[in-house]
Amino acid sequence: MDIKMENWIEEYTKELERRGCGRKNIEGWQRTIKRFMSYFEEKGIRTFEDVRAADVEGFLDQVNTGTKLTAQTVNTYRDITRHFLTILSMKITGGLFFEKKALDLYLSYPPEFVRYYEEYTEKKRLEKIPENSLKKARESIRMFYKYLVEARNIDSLMKVNREDIRDFGIYLSEKKGKTGETSLCAESVSRYQSAVKVFLLWLSKKGVCRGMAAHIRNMRRNERLSRNILSRKEMSRLFEVRAENEVEFMMKTVIVLLYSSGVRVSELLAIKENGVDWENGEAVIFETKTGKERRVIFGVVGIKYLKTYYELVRNRITYGETGEGLFVSKREGKKLWNASVNVYLKRFCGRAGIKKKITCHCFRHSFGTHLLENGAGIKQVSELLGHDSLKSTERYTHLNPEHLRQTIMKYHPRECDSREALR
Repeated sequence: MDIKMENWIEEYTKELERRGCGRKNIEGWQRTIKRFMSYFEEKGIRTFEDVRAADVEGFLDQVNTGTKLTAQTVNTYRDITRHFLTILSMKITGGLFFEKKALDLYLSYPPEFVRYYEEYTEKKRLEKIPENSLKKARESIRMFYKYLVEARNIDSLMKVNREDIRDFGIYLSEKKGKTGETSLCAESVSRYQSAVKVFLLWLSKKGVCRGMAAHIRNMRRNERLSRNILSRKEMSRLFEVRAENEVEFMMKTVIVLLYSSGVRVSELLAIKENGVDWENGEAVIFETKTGKERRVIFGVVGIKYLKTYYELVRNRITYGETGEGLFVSKREGKKLWNASVNVYLKRFCGRAGIKKKITCHCFRHSFGTHLLENGAGIKQVSELLGHDSLKSTERYTHLNPEHLRQTIMKYHPRECDSREALR
């Protein structure tokens, strides 16, 4: 395929606009890509298939020659060029969902690996599994490929044996992060292994890696209390923090609703204007993991915040036209992103003097935990969280030792008898 610079940049621009990027960001990224395309022409690269990871690094060396750039600027150039090539891979191969890390798959792994990856991705998409689940499955497969190539020096899936599969969990558990420490907990390792196991079962049916899935043994998950559950006192301090502008009030509304309903942040941000029952304080959501429709209850406090935000604040936040989404980004009026809420949540926690590492999902855990501590039944909490299994609810709730001690003292028959005898 001959390089058509204008066409490629046009495709890239359309994709950025579709994803809600601001005009200034798009213009800056376009300048970088035009520079990258000029480098292509100088090197005589005429087809997309000829592009390799080394070409990206060669471009960065050329940019850095003469004008020494900071490491952060070089990394920005690298991210933009890889981003651009990934968008093109999606357009040219016809169906790869955009991921920043997807380019490494095309440039670093054998064609056989890429072919099965694409085929499996397309199969899962036809099954209409939630996009978030598909994203995690693809990430797990790429991690598995990296292990095979780097740790086992395997260039064909037909060469995979039992020992390779058995050592995959050890490889994940010993994986180092940027700080030099192990970056994956037992639960994350188990999630990667489960996704790879399903992938291997699929390969086995195709006559590849036959019987290998049976040799994956998931790591035992740590049944420890979560440090990131907010106590009721911490929750009160957090909600006492005042919003200083319209955007902060919107973010605080999101946080209040997360705690009052126990809904996932991606489900909350996907709610449409017409999906809210203002009179009953409820809303229709579609579950991230299963895609099922269900109703969530915001409660008196939650719906009060939501009404104030919707009637007085929402239209004052964005500079552009607002879409159907309930919560909107500041400039274009498009859907609000999860990461943006986490940024403001960190700011609110700092003002409230909360030093725990808190994310939006912590409110879901706190919601379930506090309901149980106040006497709600686990079956009721399971329904409110939208769980199909009580085992899922048990993992989402973390009762503190003092509460458990008080429960025994209050309800255990021997403890009740001992109190009567002491009177």
